[in-house]
Amino acid sequence: MSQVPEDENEMFYMKKTSNWRYAAAIYVGVASLMTGLDAAPRDPGSMLPNDTVAVLTIPHFPDAKEAFLNDPLVQLFDDPAMKAYTEGVGKSFEENVVGGLEKQFGIKLSEYMDLINGQLTLGLFVDPAGARRLPEWDLLLVLDSGDRGEQLKVKIDDLKKRVAAAGQALKPLTIRNQSFLHFKPGAGSSGAKRGGGQSNPDELYLGQVDSALVISTSATVIERSLAASTGSAVKSLATEPSFERIFSNRLKDSYAYGWINFSQVYQMIETQVKGMDRQFAGNANALIPKPTAILKALGLDGLQGLAFNLKDLSQGSMIEFSLAIPERDRRGVFSLIAMEKKESLPLPWVPDDVVSFNRTRVNLAKVWSELKGMVGELAPPVMGLVELYLGGLGKDRDAKFDFQESFFENLGDDVIIVGLPPRSEKLEDIANPPTLTLLGSPDSKRLADAFVVATGLIPSGGNVLSEREFLGQTIYSFKIPGLAIPGMGAPGQDAAAGAGFYLAPVKGYLAFSMDEKTIENYLRGPSASQKSLRRVAGLTQATQLLGQGPLTSFRYDNAADLVNNLWELGRENPDMVAGDLTGVTSLAPQPFGGLEQLADFSKLPPFERVAKYFHYSVGGSSSDSQYLNYRWFRPTPPALK
Repeated sequence: MSQVPEDENEMFYMKKTSNWRYAAAIYVGVASLMTGLDAAPRDPGSMLPNDTVAVLTIPHFPDAKEAFLNDPLVQLFDDPAMKAYTEGVGKSFEENVVGGLEKQFGIKLSEYMDLINGQLTLGLFVDPAGARRLPEWDLLLVLDSGDRGEQLKVKIDDLKKRVAAAGQALKPLTIRNQSFLHFKPGAGSSGAKRGGGQSNPDELYLGQVDSALVISTSATVIERSLAASTGSAVKSLATEPSFERIFSNRLKDSYAYGWINFSQVYQMIETQVKGMDRQFAGNANALIPKPTAILKALGLDGLQGLAFNLKDLSQGSMIEFSLAIPERDRRGVFSLIAMEKKESLPLPWVPDDVVSFNRTRVNLAKVWSELKGMVGELAPPVMGLVELYLGGLGKDRDAKFDFQESFFENLGDDVIIVGLPPRSEKLEDIANPPTLTLLGSPDSKRLADAFVVATGLIPSGGNVLSEREFLGQTIYSFKIPGLAIPGMGAPGQDAAAGAGFYLAPVKGYLAFSMDEKTIENYLRGPSASQKSLRRVAGLTQATQLLGQGPLTSFRYDNAADLVNNLWELGRENPDMVAGDLTGVTSLAPQPFGGLEQLADFSKLPPFERVAKYFHYSVGGSSSDSQYLNYRWFRPTPPALK
């Protein structure tokens, strides 16, 4: 059956800015990283040394600010219909979070927010363990004030006075002809020594370099960063091959991104694990492999780096995650998660009113084979016990039955999960929306037989299986007494009676659900009036942005429908939601506790008044010779174009 979607109507989007006075109350933490004017951008990779372990940066604030203001959720909080809710939230946030931080640090956040007028970059560095048990970490923070260098100087002078007034010693020093201050906040004049495996928050170096505020826990890190930025003896991060490749292929033109040099991280892990081997030598156990053997089997040595980036596109917003690992080095866990480059778009029968759709092209039979090989290499006795146990399954019913052949060899390379709308607006239905799961199989009848055998392992009578015919198909059903799975059961399911499972083998798939009606509706097939998810406006264009060539997985989420249900549930049951949130916020550290106002959903407007800010999103994974990728894209809602 063809799964190539038909042509759709052309979709286009336009961006729209708005006053963000209400949204700022919610997003003040983010806004503090994104405030300023049009400072000339400079690539952070050219300012950091090549031994940087990780970097998190906003390279050019104006791009990030524009994306932030255009975000539909930011515009949502600026809508007049939200005034009753946002006023309370804003007040609570200002008093509990912003006020708490300002009291704790003795500064006015808004004053420092106004100084950020260029890039904001955080770098992470490591000092090898040497004779210590664990390595020590150092941080470098660069905040560019652009054309507000004089204002920055005033703030630094003010900080000097505050530190001196607190009785802490300030030691001036010069690093590569630049003036810095060395002080030990909270530790008096003597300071505190670092322990292994920690950064040094009790020792800071602070100074102004041109228009940038530079703060670090290490003078050496500052010295190397200044040397790298001037193109002297220290090479910059931009020359590091692994960073250079992923920057040019993934991170360039992003308004924010982060990167981890996992090769360096792995070297540190390997050193620590080798030390564990020496401890393990005196406690050898044939069933427990050596730590170094486990590490090698995981295949992490092939992973060069990890990255994420955010992009603001004309059609919407994109988040991308990338693992830099060449195809030839994908072993261990990377061979387990390897997916097939096959069609992963929604099947034609999937209705357009689904809440979510997820399709993953993973070869489950191959995964089992790889896992057996990995465990067999690490701990042969363990795999021997597993093989012995699986080999005995079903022999009491049929001496010739081979469970592994019937089950694992009949697993296909297609896993589909369809989240359907709740049957009603009742609380129990919203909490337990129906879900349909399909497992691809070359012989779904034999796979179903294997599942029937597996039900014999369920204790307390769960092995009582029933089957019935429905429209020429067989539906198998059984219950696990005492088991209730929140959010997955059938509407009105009695927890004491246990969770019910229903499965039906059809051509190419074995269908599962915990709701009998869902299985029946699937077997009936689509009605003549049903519209296909593949025909949703703009879906083809949005999917094309997820990657070139076949995707290895695809996900669709209808945020409008999902939020609608939860939104109205909160409005109608504010005390219940408030109780749940109060329990969570009571555990939060100060100053982030006491945000119960966030749960006053009784002040929310009816959802239809703000529905225009919600739309669907799509996500998908792909792979090439150098990277494993996942992209998540949110098209701009049509009403905001």
